[in-house]
Amino acid sequence: MAPILGLDYGRTRIGVALSDPTNTLASALYTHRSAVDGSILAYLKDLVQEQGITAIVMGLPLTLAGTEGEMAKQVRTFAKLLENNLGLPIILQDERFKEPCGMSQMPTRGADIGHGLDYAILGTQRCTEHLREFSYRLKAG
Repeated sequence: MAPILGLDYGRTRIGVALSDPTNTLASALYTHRSAVDGSILAYLKDLVQEQGITAIVMGLPLTLAGTEGEMAKQVRTFAKLLENNLGLPIILQDERFKEPCGMSQMPTRGADIGHGLDYAILGTQRCTEHLREFSYRLKAG
């Protein structure tokens, strides 16, 4: 097996997490704090090469009715950009019934999420959860 990358795409931040080679554990790595640009692509290219990553998992924010709103379209556009630039399969995972922003795991310190650090923590927690869920599904067959 090889590591899988987890991404949580947002308008102002992209959370990045990485699984271990057995896809059992997932760890938060990084939060990119700007819109999609060359620096995130360069970072991800380097990471893919260094870690031997074979796939990317991203949450797809569907509406409760299961349709795609504006944010889901942005995620799909970013996923296509990654696929074209990194040459890896991108797995989009329905995140409709996830707890909003990983609030159950929100650190008690800095509970006012109006400050960027706490949003960064939530983004990396969400992409870690995307990886965990995908890993469970892989192991279940």
